[in-house]
Amino acid sequence: MLLCWLALLLIRVAERRTQQSWPKIAAELGRIHQVTLSGPAGSLQQTTRLTDTQTKLFTDCGVPLPPKMSSLKTAE
Repeated sequence: MLLCWLALLLIRVAERRTQQSWPKIAAELGRIHQVTLSGPAGSLQQTTRLTDTQTKLFTDCGVPLPPKMSSLKTAE
């Protein structure tokens, strides 16, 4: 019960800070993906480029933007 209440609270905070409904927020943020690129030199994980709307959602909610690249592994 407590987890459900906390989830609802976070949804309401996001809605108030962004002035958008939760379905719109969830749909926009659901378009962000992280892909793994592999090649002979190694692999890395890259996040899709954020739109202006997605960036504004993160900043309005006070959440840091996801890193553009992470988990770089070189071939050994």
